[in-house]
Amino acid sequence: MRRADRGYASVAAVAALAVLGAVAYLISTSDRAAITALETQARRAKLEAAADAGLDFAVRGLSASSPEQRWSVQGAERRVQFQGFDLRISIQDEHGKISLSDLTEPSAVRLFEDLGRSEDAATDVAESLLDWVDADHDPRPHGAEDAAYAGLGLKPRNQAPLTLDELIRVRGMDRQLLARLEPLVTAQYDATGGFDGTTASAEVQAVMAAAGDQSPQAIQARVNRLTGQPTVQPGPSASLIGRRLTVDVHVRDAEGAAFERLCLIELTGASDRPYVVRSCSESRD
Repeated sequence: MRRADRGYASVAAVAALAVLGAVAYLISTSDRAAITALETQARRAKLEAAADAGLDFAVRGLSASSPEQRWSVQGAERRVQFQGFDLRISIQDEHGKISLSDLTEPSAVRLFEDLGRSEDAATDVAESLLDWVDADHDPRPHGAEDAAYAGLGLKPRNQAPLTLDELIRVRGMDRQLLARLEPLVTAQYDATGGFDGTTASAEVQAVMAAAGDQSPQAIQARVNRLTGQPTVQPGPSASLIGRRLTVDVHVRDAEGAAFERLCLIELTGASDRPYVVRSCSESRD
């Protein structure tokens, strides 16, 4: 081989090695990326499986035959350790929350004051919320009807919302306020019964009391007196079958990764299918 040919061959060999090195680097980085993606998926799957276990723990607790052993449906948090995961589980009875259709102006204003709004700001968002859910198109003095939303391409529903997420559209509402409101109100129970003060939290009871003689409790008490029924209605201590319950499961692993699943369920009482899921939402840190 001539010297020039040998030189060309050396350059070609170096170039080939460089190409091979580049290919190997790409393959290795690609593998690392793939491995990282798989590890992330596996970690997420474990968090989701732990959340599933948390829901099962909650259903077992709710299904206990003894009322003394049954898990609370007033939002009390329980902590469970499960295969290295820390689970925080709370349950709320939707019947122990405030139906949006039960809100009066005094109770709505009290509700938003309790959530940290000033009197004026509470009045504005309370009346806007009531205008959103009532049947008419006449705005309250501090409320908002069609004209207030025209520039946004929105219109008040003028009936109870299908989900609480819709309330983010109400004038004066923001994500932080809605997050604090959601544990206290419901759009669920109107078709399956009414408010049950025996499963309501102290915060909910205070808001409902602000409605005075027009509160659902007061109205029900008057009906009970007229019909001869007990003034205090029995809570769900005997059975939770058919009740709509919200189960909130927070999961955290040993490395600090977190996952939350919020499910609306109904207990069925059937051994082969003890509950049905009406809806679920998820969030991750």
